[in-house]
Amino acid sequence: LLTDPEARSWEEARWVCYRKMLPVKDLEKQFAADEEKLTKITASAEETYKIFDTGSSSYGASKGLVMVMEFYFRPCADYPKGHYFITTKAGILHDGELPLGLFPIIYVGFDEASTSARSYSIIKQLRPYQAEINRSASKIAEHQISLGDDKVLLMNGSSLSPGGTTHGVKAIQVTGSEPKIMAGRSGEQYVGYMAGQISEMYAITNVAEDSQEKMTNGADSYAMLFRSAAEKKQFVLYTDKFQEFESEICDASLRYAKAFYKDEMMIPIIGRKEFVNIAEFRDSDDLSYQIKIEAQSEDLESRFGKQLALNH
Repeated sequence: LLTDPEARSWEEARWVCYRKMLPVKDLEKQFAADEEKLTKITASAEETYKIFDTGSSSYGASKGLVMVMEFYFRPCADYPKGHYFITTKAGILHDGELPLGLFPIIYVGFDEASTSARSYSIIKQLRPYQAEINRSASKIAEHQISLGDDKVLLMNGSSLSPGGTTHGVKAIQVTGSEPKIMAGRSGEQYVGYMAGQISEMYAITNVAEDSQEKMTNGADSYAMLFRSAAEKKQFVLYTDKFQEFESEICDASLRYAKAFYKDEMMIPIIGRKEFVNIAEFRDSDDLSYQIKIEAQSEDLESRFGKQLALNH
């Protein structure tokens, strides 16, 4: 998903480009009656791209695929109702006004940046720690391979030779001074540092708060409930962003449904008893309803709090 490079926020992005790889055969069937567009598809299919194969979890060359780019322009002075272009590198395959003038790309970022239309996930904060953990693990393996075995140090002129064996006991004869044994290295000097990096990474991602036991025997019930409410504030960012995303999806779906859904398509959704209200739904104003996300079920803390209130 490519955004307008001059935009400083998602709302200011004048256009968005969505790139995807599609099979050449499917596009040729779709535009079989247009020779000009078939030429554009064939010309673009000759290029080779390096793509990620989800089946094998590896990168490989694209075969039988062509890159299709979908450009969406917001309503503006040049395009009062917005505009879209579906193109290959060789030319435009299809274009037109945006249906209902609605911008069809819905995007909500996790951690917004003040100078960019793109947002960042929590993974961006974890990458430095993961790199250090990987480096420490690599050094541990390197020491185990290169310095792992014990070594025998002999003075100049000394020598070792095999001795006799009896009842499974192996003897070695030493000529000269007594040898010294230098123990091998297991890389334990990096274990403490790696454990510290893991602990710090878990602290950033609230793993400890998420996995700890919520209830303990003998603890005050109200104290536990208040602590649980305080901990929830750390995870509000996750839920608020997702609720905003769901609300925008629902709003766009209702707008498109009013314009394009036929009556027989709505009956399985709303039921036959509501058939008489379809006309009212199509004529309803956008300001006459409000979308609100409601939880499907209560969590343990909510039910526990209600029970305490009932008891007292």
